[in-house]
Amino acid sequence: MFFKRIIGTVTVTVSSADPIKLINEILKRNITVLSINSQVYSVTVKVFFSDYFKLKKIVRNREEKIEKITSESGAVSLFYRYRLRYGIAIGGLISVLLCIYLSNILLEVRIYGANDQAKAQILSVLRADDVTIGSFLPAVDIFALECDIVDNSSLVSLADTRTEGSVLCIDVKMTDQKPQIEKSRLSADIVADRDAVITKLEVYSGQSVRGVGEEVKKGDKIVSGEITLRGKRLQIEEKAYAYSTGHIYGDYDEQVSFFVPFKDSELTVNKDVFSKTYLQFFSAQIPVNPFSDGDGLKENEEISYFDFLGIRLPVGIAKKTYDEYYYKPIKRSEKQATELAYERIKRYEKNLLSDKKILSKSESVSKTKNGITIKVNYRLNGEIGKITEILKK
Repeated sequence: MFFKRIIGTVTVTVSSADPIKLINEILKRNITVLSINSQVYSVTVKVFFSDYFKLKKIVRNREEKIEKITSESGAVSLFYRYRLRYGIAIGGLISVLLCIYLSNILLEVRIYGANDQAKAQILSVLRADDVTIGSFLPAVDIFALECDIVDNSSLVSLADTRTEGSVLCIDVKMTDQKPQIEKSRLSADIVADRDAVITKLEVYSGQSVRGVGEEVKKGDKIVSGEITLRGKRLQIEEKAYAYSTGHIYGDYDEQVSFFVPFKDSELTVNKDVFSKTYLQFFSAQIPVNPFSDGDGLKENEEISYFDFLGIRLPVGIAKKTYDEYYYKPIKRSEKQATELAYERIKRYEKNLLSDKKILSKSESVSKTKNGITIKVNYRLNGEIGKITEILKK
């Protein structure tokens, strides 16, 4: 009953040849009658607006006519009275939007668990990230802000950020006092990372123990970080350690196999199989077409926010497109498999051997029931040195 009163009441005047029968039929149809008045050929009845359509149906079935309708109170009457006053509706909408916007404006920053020096550093980071009094809170990237506070403050090891209404709260964990660290330079050798013949030495620090033309095995020392210092006037020798640096080049052999099967599968992509549109309201998304299904597809999202007087609002349109990925079985002939193997050889040489010089190469092709295999034997010239740290005793 309370809900019906909120909706409102309506008074209807019906012209009728038999008012008594009309009144009896109204009362039989479970219509709540607030007041009723009968004249010679008319009936005036007051009912709740929710019962008006039942009354209208009775009048239509009796082939009688409604002469007058008066809406007296309630939401329907209020809406009907101001239905053509668009300024009120626009003003109400703007007021609601302003209330939503102003309730998300930053008015205060509270920092917990930090001393004065750390607070000053944190406030400096906030200013650098344009998070100041008056900022729009939903537009603040909380995760990025926490990372910036930790990265740019020497006193903060952990920051947890949250919002409470128009207040930005930052919980801080301070770093403990760091111990004094004595820095010492590491010492290292340069050793061979493969079997090779040395063709060129470029030593910037350290002492060479192998020369050009010498053959080395994988792991052999080429440049030593342990050096001997000799005095100029007195024959004094002293051992010292250095971090060996330089470039060692040599000739070496390398074998690579390339296999291409006759039966294979390749990844196929169908772009934009279908799309979904959402109304973005803060972090919530209201689907415009809720019955589309994107299960098993790759989702791509793009959000366009609305602007009001140059300020980005937390309301916009989110569009999601879906791509279909599936593996398609393929069959290759012997010729196609061979051509693909040679293409892979070219890509390998272009991508992985671009910084090396190919001195020679030989190929051997073998065929099985499953596919084609091409083995390539390279004679290369390139860098063969690897820096390894010296473990002092």
